[in-house]
Amino acid sequence: MSADRRQYLRFDHRPGERTSLYLTSPSLAEGPIEPVDFSSGGFGVEVPRRPQLGEEVACTLHVSGLAMSGIRARVAWTRPAGEGGHGWAAGLAVLMDDDERDQFASALTALLAEIYAGS
Repeated sequence: MSADRRQYLRFDHRPGERTSLYLTSPSLAEGPIEPVDFSSGGFGVEVPRRPQLGEEVACTLHVSGLAMSGIRARVAWTRPAGEGGHGWAAGLAVLMDDDERDQFASALTALLAEIYAGS
């Protein structure tokens, strides 16, 4: 998807970078999933199994000490993971109401401040 079609500003998650951002979704992976990129609208992830396009999965989002459980995400795209990756790359569009998205965006803003302060 081209950047000009995105509704939310997206940030890359640098490989090996330690942040307090991850998600859990038992239908996608057994343990925590660190995003490849993120925005308040969703995540790019790598997972061991191929999710179905359009599938909705239950997630818990963890960001800067905030845990938001019971969040739904729709699989927006899939492709084999890139070089050095494993399994499948997928884009997850997070389905939230406005209040949840505002809370999540505030937590992401705090996380970005934490990332930039450490770089």
